Amino acid sequence: MSFTSEPLTTPFEPPGVKGRGRTILLVSWPVTALAIAIVILRCIYAGSSKGRPRWDCVWAVVAVVVGVAAQILLTIACIDGVGQHLWELGSFAKAVYPIRIYWASAMACIWAIAFARIAIVSLLLSVWCPWQMKRRFFLHFIWVSNVIVTVIQTALSLSQCTPRQAIWDYSMTTADCRRRLTALHWGYFSGSWSAGTDIVLALYSILIIQDIKASMRTKIGFCLLMGGGFISAIASVLRTYYLYRVSSSFDTTYDVVRTVICGSIELWLICILSSIPTLKHFFMRTLEPLPITEGGPETRKAEHEDNAPGLQGKKNKKSDWLGGITMRNSLWVTSRPTTRPSTRGGLDNDIV
Repeated sequence: MSFTSEPLTTPFEPPGVKGRGRTILLVSWPVTALAIAIVILRCIYAGSSKGRPRWDCVWAVVAVVVGVAAQILLTIACIDGVGQHLWELGSFAKAVYPIRIYWASAMACIWAIAFARIAIVSLLLSVWCPWQMKRRFFLHFIWVSNVIVTVIQTALSLSQCTPRQAIWDYSMTTADCRRRLTALHWGYFSGSWSAGTDIVLALYSILIIQDIKASMRTKIGFCLLMGGGFISAIASVLRTYYLYRVSSSFDTTYDVVRTVICGSIELWLICILSSIPTLKHFFMRTLEPLPITEGGPETRKAEHEDNAPGLQGKKNKKSDWLGGITMRNSLWVTSRPTTRPSTRGGLDNDIV
């Protein structure tokens, strides 16, 4: 097939999914479907607390919605030619379509990753008591810094060339793309920051487990799940490396495949692994045929008090903060006091 730089004289006809485009869809769509299913279960079983939506669930839903939009755009890009060699498309004019859609998908993907990290931070914030300001400040710094890095990355990526069409139209040789190198270097920094954030959140989640009141089996499972952030960090590092490979290649539609796959894996791993800990009781109901009640008279007494309408209001006042997700029917209960030490009188029995 001959390659030309002439403009199209007929309407663009997508070549369909070919070559590495099939690999992209075979890898990305199953994990996308799994993430959607898990987040839906999260909304059903752990989406609210005392009648109000939980912020970690809200941000997880936002991440999934934006991620699905990115996945749909990526599918369209594969239909238009992503995954095929540039010269197989026949002309620069035809390559404009898949590259442009790919850019839209990439922008949506980095924002979905940012929202997914906010969901993790919200989950961790719900575990700690309000006065632990240093840890709360650290977690707020994590999500704010990620949003700032993503905003700058988006702005630099979309303003690297004047006119903007030159970003995906390689036939525009007279365009001013002096900011392209700046956008590329910031992309390296953004990928490194993302990897560092995934590692920090994974380590943070593991380190705080000593302050969580739960069985050893639950603690080990929680550590293994949240330790999956290391896999997300590896995916982020690989995405950054392949971004460098793409920047030094002219065959964008073909060489971008590894970057796309790593970005997709990073996004959906964060969504899945951060949602599974909140679904403990769903899995217990599914895997255990009969409910098992543990504990002695004190436990039965506490359960009776929880079900007593006359005492429910008073009980809620005492347990307004049990670490957000630390109600009696939730995933875990923090061993921290529910109020400052000077005002915690009479609340020890509320933490089980």
